Parts: sequence; structure tokens; C-alpha cells
Amino acid sequence: MKTNRFLSIVFLAIFCTGALYYHFRQSQSNDINLENKALTDIFTGPEKVHPKLGSPPRYDIYQTRPDNPEVLAAVAFNTYDITPRIKGYAGPVKLLVAISTDGTIKDVRVLKHSETPSYVFTLDEFMAQFKGKNIADSFQLGKDIDGITRATMTSEAVARSVDKGAKAIGRQILELDVGGPSGDRPKTLSYIHIIVPLMLFIVAVGGVLGRNTFLRGLALLTGFVYLGLIKSTMVSVVQLVNIGMLKFPDFVTNPLWYCLVVMTLLSSVILGMVYCGSICPFAGVQEVLFHLGRKLKWEELKFSHKVAGQARYVKFGILFVVLAASFIIGNSSAANVEVFLILFAAHASQAGWAFVVFILTLSVFHFRFWCKFLCPIGAFNGLLADKSIYKIQFGPECGGCGVCDKVCPVGAIQMVDDKPLIDYPECTLCNKCVEKCPKEILFLTRNRQQGLTKHD
Repeated sequence: MKTNRFLSIVFLAIFCTGALYYHFRQSQSNDINLENKALTDIFTGPEKVHPKLGSPPRYDIYQTRPDNPEVLAAVAFNTYDITPRIKGYAGPVKLLVAISTDGTIKDVRVLKHSETPSYVFTLDEFMAQFKGKNIADSFQLGKDIDGITRATMTSEAVARSVDKGAKAIGRQILELDVGGPSGDRPKTLSYIHIIVPLMLFIVAVGGVLGRNTFLRGLALLTGFVYLGLIKSTMVSVVQLVNIGMLKFPDFVTNPLWYCLVVMTLLSSVILGMVYCGSICPFAGVQEVLFHLGRKLKWEELKFSHKVAGQARYVKFGILFVVLAASFIIGNSSAANVEVFLILFAAHASQAGWAFVVFILTLSVFHFRFWCKFLCPIGAFNGLLADKSIYKIQFGPECGGCGVCDKVCPVGAIQMVDDKPLIDYPECTLCNKCVEKCPKEILFLTRNRQQGLTKHD
């Protein structure tokens, strides 16, 4: 399809140009301005802040007095300067920590992070727990510090950064007794977060290859429970943006991130829309709502092939806009537009919740409304699926009966000149067309260049 080829080129141009622009701008700037602003907010009195210096790098803050204008009152530092290897879910969480000379934490401020806003909306409240604590104290999550719900990795990264950084400053600069080294628990690889997603994709692929409705339903249910309810982790444009910005979580502490991204990319390139069709938690929610509407005999909302075909390009527009905006502003917050992030994170503004309700309501009347017309990550996966190695294709005996067109729930098949043409970025691999073909001439097979595909 010429249009899909054009959309792929546009995506690559925006992604590569945006990523290069972001990294060029990062190389031309640093965190000094952010640090100075945070210092101004914390120290509002007559204190004098000296320029950043020393090893470890820090700001010395002096209390001005008539008899002695150079009395050290506090020390402030950027945690990233001391603990650069500690990462949250999507990369380092940079904080400015101010410590009084007696070892009391005066304040902690966020400088920069790449975490998904829907999951860390209480980050400032979380950091407020550190104020007033002594740097010799323990900072164990769940014991001394209450973590952020559904953002355990971010909570742990902040707690560890403050703990290790503050103890290093206290020991080396303030010469305080802060006890032994900070009690970092050894990182261990959680194999369950590798095994579960791996099995999930195996079941989903098995459902596609075996035309097994039960396996596909099992994969959708497991995706809803495990990825949606338990982990609140889904493949999203936020991950695409962070990949372009080279912001990756630590593999040992977050193997699920890598498993989801890698297996989604591989399955899309090899088979097509496996993740979107058989795993995505929000897709499962939409399908349940749609079938509920059919059980209640509510009238289905239908669109013509022409209208649906044109409306599908909206999601590509959303994808391109949020990618460009994220690279321009320098973080992934602009990509936080996907409705499933709001639903499973259970946090949004009133307008956000109204939008979620609107989409879910439409899903009752139209099959996978969000997926078909608005989902930006679905648009990206569709571009990969268009180039997949294996595709559903028609044998030469096809007589153009049109049964496949009628049974395709997402409208990915259209009859043109009595020949069925497949729009592969829209095909969810449900296999309904394969099952209902009266001549049994539809097969999931290695892509043939001369095969019938949708074209302009």
C-alpha cells in the first residue's frame, strides 16, 4: 500500500530527526538552570549560594551574619551527579537534595525525569516524606517511606538516590557519622517478569497460528489481569519516545519493560498485530464491551469503508504529533495521551475521565473504536505489521465471494473489482476470514510480493 509506505517514511523522518534534535539540544545544555531554580525556591532567606564545585559536586549554602558572613548552613546536590546508575522505570530521576549541616534533609525537589505522568502524579507528595529526616536514618521503601502506588520502581529509585547521595555528602563533606554504607539491597532479576510475558506471547502466537479462539481469549484475559490490573504496564508511545531519547530502565530491576518492547517488535515484524490483536489489555476491555452491546441487542454503530478508511489516518496524525512534541519539549509527557494509561493508572483530570467514558461508550457500539481510529501505538505497530514476514493471503482460486469482507470485525478487508484486498496495518489476526472462507483458500503464509494487498 503506497499510503502505508509514505506513513512509514514520515514516521522514520520524525523519529530520527526528533531524536537527533533532542540529543543535540541535550549536549548543548545541562542541569544548572534547573538546579538554580530549585535552590531559589528552597532558600528564600538571606542565604548565599556558592557556585557548584568540588567532588562530589555540590552547592555550599552560607548563612550571612554580621560577625561572620561565611557560616556554612547547608549543602545541596543533584542526585544524578552522585548516583547516575540508579534509574526509575524510564531512566534516571534527577533530584536536588538540600541538607543542613546537622544532617537534616531540608528539602527534595524534582529536576528532571522521564516517568509516565499518569503513574507519578503524587511524586511531590512522595518526596515530602524525606523532609526533616536525618541522613543517617534508613530509607527503606514500605518501612520508612511509603511508595507511590503502581510506581514501585520510581519510588525505589528516588529513595535509593536520596539515601546514597545524602550519606555520601554527609560522610565526605559534612564529616558526619552516618553509619556504614547505605543499605542497598542486592538487585535480583525477577524471572517471573520474563516468564509470564514470554508465555503470554507464546499463547497469543499459538492462538494465531492454530486459529484457536480459546487461546486468543486466554491471552486477552491474561493480558488484562497481568499487564492491566497487576502491573499497569502496556506498550505505549511513551516507550517509543524514551527509546528515541535513549532512556532505558535497568534490565535487572525491570525486565518486563524489555520483554514487552522486544516481543512486541519481533511479533509485529514476523506475524503482524499479535500484541494489539491478542494481548493489549484495553483491546480486551473494548471487545468485552462490544459483545455486551450485542447481547443487549443495542444497535451497532457502523461506518462505510470510505469513512472508516479515512478516519483511520487520525491515529497516525496523533502518533506523529505526540512524537514531535515530545522530542521538542524534551520529555515524554506529551506522549501521555493514550486512554489505557488513564484507565489502568486510575488517575486523570475530569476531562480525562470524561474522555475515557466517551471512548468506552463508543466501544459498546463499534468494535475496537479506540484501536481503529485513535490509538497511536496501534498506528506504529500497524506500520511494522505492514512489512511483516508472514501475512494472511488469498490463493489464486479466490472467486471474490466477499465473505471475508463481511466477517472481518475491524474492516481490514475490502472488495475492490470483486477482489478482496487486505489493509494489513488494520488486521488483528483474529482469523475469522480464514475460518469462514467457503473455499478454504486463505492462509497465513510467507509474504509474496505479488500477493493481493490494499493499494491506492
